[in-house]
Amino acid sequence: MTYTTNNELEHFAFDEAVVDNIRRSFGGDAVHVILDNVRILPENSCNRDIRTMRTNGLDLQLLDAKIENIVEEGYQLYDADFKPYKRVEDRDLPPEEIDDMLVKLRGWQLDNITQEGQLITVHLRGDDHTFRVEIEVKGGSTQSWERFMTLD
Repeated sequence: MTYTTNNELEHFAFDEAVVDNIRRSFGGDAVHVILDNVRILPENSCNRDIRTMRTNGLDLQLLDAKIENIVEEGYQLYDADFKPYKRVEDRDLPPEEIDDMLVKLRGWQLDNITQEGQLITVHLRGDDHTFRVEIEVKGGSTQSWERFMTLD
């Protein structure tokens, strides 16, 4: 049985989720973010257990959506006396590198997914880099998954 919700991003906890795939639909009008280890909060309209559950293979479908940008987040390095000695600014990936980066992000852990108006930002953490995938969404979102699992 497939469970489906619409526009309920706030009823999931994405920290500790892992990216299985991020891809554009063949028609180019949607973006699919496939995630494992997503927690389903008690407030979720499909969660009848009224406790936090989890799932794998959650398909977050962003409708009428376009990947606007992928940002490699900057950082600052400090010496032993906590004095900064190197600063690297945020870097926008060129459009021609976006598809390759979407493949490289498989297996990365999420810090969060945030939404401000029509902009959904997927915050990702790798071994030594962090990235933001910024997606403009005009048609809302659909979340679908196959089963509920306990957290134990």
